[in-house]
Amino acid sequence: MEKKETASQRGRRINKRGKDNEREFAEDLQKSFNKMFGEDEYKIRRTPMSGGMHLDFPADIFYPKAPSYSVLKELHIDCKVAARWDPERWHEEEKELCRKTGTPFQKVVIVARRPGDKKQLAIINWEDLKKIIIDLEGYRREENGK
Repeated sequence: MEKKETASQRGRRINKRGKDNEREFAEDLQKSFNKMFGEDEYKIRRTPMSGGMHLDFPADIFYPKAPSYSVLKELHIDCKVAARWDPERWHEEEKELCRKTGTPFQKVVIVARRPGDKKQLAIINWEDLKKIIIDLEGYRREENGK
């Protein structure tokens, strides 16, 4: 006879899945930054006690070491692993969290995937993405003497 999972066991499993997802995302972003900029300039980590330290570290990913000009300092990244998706609600909750913690200038990015799926999708406000695209295009134009 198969034992039924208790609510406590299910909660621990979901909590671990969320932490693992945050850690995997932070490690992947760290590897990408290391490859592009070297290993000494950036440190990208999963926020310790994610969810429990919102006043000091409101996002799931934080940057204990990044140059003062880094775009990372403008991003609030929240990671989700969810079978049922509600990106609009997630985005609004994280924007409200930014306002409550005094970081309303940050661009909220939701990184989400379904349980068991490795494909991560980013959800960002169109106006924020448009600004990022225009800024990047400006840098490219400068690099190419335009």
